[in-house]
Amino acid sequence: MKILSTVILMLSFYACLAQQQPLYTQFMYNKQVYNPAYVSVEGTPSIGLVYRTQWIGIEGAPDFQGLNFAMPLRNDRIGIGVNLKRVSIGLTNEILLEGLYGYRFDLGTGSLNLGMQLSLKSFNINFNGDNVFTSDGISNDPAVQEGSRSNQIFNFGLGAYYRTDNLFFGLSIPRVQNVDLNTTSEFVLSQEERHIYGMLGASFDLNENISLTPQLLFRWVKNTPSDLDVNFSARYQRKYTAGLTYRLGGDSNSFGESLDAIFSMQVNEKILIGFAYDYTLSAIRKQSSGSLEFIAKYRFGERQEVEDSYINPRYF
Repeated sequence: MKILSTVILMLSFYACLAQQQPLYTQFMYNKQVYNPAYVSVEGTPSIGLVYRTQWIGIEGAPDFQGLNFAMPLRNDRIGIGVNLKRVSIGLTNEILLEGLYGYRFDLGTGSLNLGMQLSLKSFNINFNGDNVFTSDGISNDPAVQEGSRSNQIFNFGLGAYYRTDNLFFGLSIPRVQNVDLNTTSEFVLSQEERHIYGMLGASFDLNENISLTPQLLFRWVKNTPSDLDVNFSARYQRKYTAGLTYRLGGDSNSFGESLDAIFSMQVNEKILIGFAYDYTLSAIRKQSSGSLEFIAKYRFGERQEVEDSYINPRYF
């Protein structure tokens, strides 16, 4: 749709008006993309995949693919990892490579994990195509340049993550520097803004088969409304998990951005798969059929001898 292409183009070029980092509904299984300290938490090597298509039915809507890997070193105190992400929104395409490092300290009844990351982003904008137009004509708009433009950007991030058997709390800044995304333009058209993430959760066992897990994910960017995901999940026999998330945001006439249903299954001791569907609450639902997300995770570690489960069965 031409209207969406115009809107996305404006958001891509005029700085600090939107969340710029990929948004994942199943953040509980994908925490290392938000917080580098998490690579030292799980204690077993793992590899994960995520695919998300947002606002189905709208041309140029966000589309995300991601691959992440993490493994422990030196008696599980150190964790290292890699995130590889591709993001496509309207005329823009990004490929992001991140290297992560985390170290775990024993603290009280839990552990404090501190982490850092280095990132390299390849940012590309393609102005070719019939879906590029402006109200005053392309030649009169400094935000629209001829052909395509690309840029490579370095950044770094920091994170802290504390957890016990039944509680976790994390705080992170994946991109510390506000980096200019411009290539050849003399105008300040686009800038990568600093994002701050906070996450909090707890788990309660009702009986041997059922546990309940409330979780929060908070996102903050300067000059934008604060955003919050409120999730409540129930797990059965440490195998099946169903949850519901309410996401704040949206427009002034909506009761939030979306209402999201999540279902995951521990297929066996090593493989987890999960699905999410977001029902949009804002006005964009008139043009969209919602959003879909799929995740898969494979763990290479062995079971503990003392119990028939992994070290971190709840992905805390």
